[in-house]
Amino acid sequence: IDGALLTRGLESWVQSATVSPGLVLSQSPAGGSSVPASSVVNLSVSAGPSPVLVPLLVGHAESTAREEIRSSGLSVGTVTESSSETVAAGRVMSQSPLAGMLLPFGEPVDLVVSTGPAEVRVPLVASLSETAARARLLADGLLVGLVTRETSETVPLDAVIRQSPIAGTLVPLGSTIALVLSLGRAPDTTPPKLTVTATPR
Repeated sequence: IDGALLTRGLESWVQSATVSPGLVLSQSPAGGSSVPASSVVNLSVSAGPSPVLVPLLVGHAESTAREEIRSSGLSVGTVTESSSETVAAGRVMSQSPLAGMLLPFGEPVDLVVSTGPAEVRVPLVASLSETAARARLLADGLLVGLVTRETSETVPLDAVIRQSPIAGTLVPLGSTIALVLSLGRAPDTTPPKLTVTATPR
């Protein structure tokens, strides 16, 4: 401007999502106009994109959260997964930055997405004593549920005959496992044989 014998006038800063900060958006008078020497030229300069309000994403499905981030003018950052006893699988557990914060245009928003309750594989406790079975299940994050008893010709008294769910099944952490314990052998109910001896007359 100075080289053209013009005077730099009012300089206003305007938010722009397309023009980099510091670059001229417009001028008045317009370029190419014939004006007297020392005329004042007013400039509108880009201040860059407007700050973006971070949307609330917690509780939304991951796909919905991703779309909301992009439509807000932000970008999807790091997405990690974590188990949760309260948040359904596939939904956002937490976000960073938090909802309501102002970020520069295009900044990333990180998400933590739930995989649902943690799962464990049911251990084999059949043939163990009740005490050992309870300890094994507890060590794996499981609980003993319904306990019933029945006789068994092969499984010792108070040992586990069967379990439900069966060993190897994937169940949520904290699930209950039903046990059937042995009462030992069934009592012998066969009546004794009677021997009749004839008495001579």
